[in-house]
Amino acid sequence: EKYYDIAPNPYLKEFAGISYLTKEFGDRKVDKSSLYLKNVSNITEEMQIEILKRDKIDYVFQSLSIISIVPVLGLEPLKSWAVGNFSFTETFYRGKAGMIAQILVILLTIICYLLLRKVKNNGSTDKTAQNSQNPWQEKVYKNPIGKKIVNLFVPKKGTKDYIKVQKLLKDSASKLKMEWLYVNRITVAVATLLISLFLFVQFHKVAVNWQYTA
Repeated sequence: EKYYDIAPNPYLKEFAGISYLTKEFGDRKVDKSSLYLKNVSNITEEMQIEILKRDKIDYVFQSLSIISIVPVLGLEPLKSWAVGNFSFTETFYRGKAGMIAQILVILLTIICYLLLRKVKNNGSTDKTAQNSQNPWQEKVYKNPIGKKIVNLFVPKKGTKDYIKVQKLLKDSASKLKMEWLYVNRITVAVATLLISLFLFVQFHKVAVNWQYTA
């Protein structure tokens, strides 16, 4: 029962389940063959199908990840070519609009890359790489300072907010603990704040430089 809860993938979980049921209630004969062995054979077939599916997905997506980052690699050459052939584009690239356009291209490229990775891994049941016992969120929460900060945002047990978040985690079959979820939220909030400040400073520098050089 303990292994069933921590099994790294559904195939091992299914194997543990039928093994436990066979141990508790015994094996049965279906068409003069062991029901247990028949179930194990079915699990093996499912695993083989999954392996073939992953190989096919890897083949299809092996070059798409590289293609997705081409826009970023081509930003600077395109900029040099445009400025060299069309002098008026220098005004665009040196202004806020040019910087915003370049940042949007980078962001869209990152999003496309992540979406491709997500699609590639869609349906995959390989969870062996995930450490559900001691992820980075747990390490952050174990830190005394990190724990104090996280506890400021985690709703108290028994409150409506706590019950609501707990229900969402349960409905989504997530293995995240309440504390881990708020570590994620705080990390995203801090990262967003830092990126926003960085972009604001860069835009301000561009505006100032443009005023002096215009």
